[in-house]
Amino acid sequence: MSENELSSLIRNHVLGSPARLGIMVYLLAKEKAYFTELLNVLKMTPGNLDSHLRKLRKSEYVVVRRVISYDRPRVVIKITEKGRLETIKYLGILRSILEKYYAKPIP
Repeated sequence: MSENELSSLIRNHVLGSPARLGIMVYLLAKEKAYFTELLNVLKMTPGNLDSHLRKLRKSEYVVVRRVISYDRPRVVIKITEKGRLETIKYLGILRSILEKYYAKPIP
């Protein structure tokens, strides 16, 4: 791991939050999710989730849309290409750190 990679990891204030990283990892696996789905999976309050989504949206990691589903409004959160790439990069750096300091390759 280079100094540059470690510095990049530390400076990433968007993904440095465990809650935002959790949101992004979930979206990385599913591509999109309803607001209520994220509330249930991440065990957050609506205000807390909304606050984290605003930061992710501002950084262009997610897109938040209101849609009508089964005759009721719902909020859908979708990961962007930038969000996908940045999350994969961030997780790759974390993996490198773990492999370096724990000496066992992660399968």
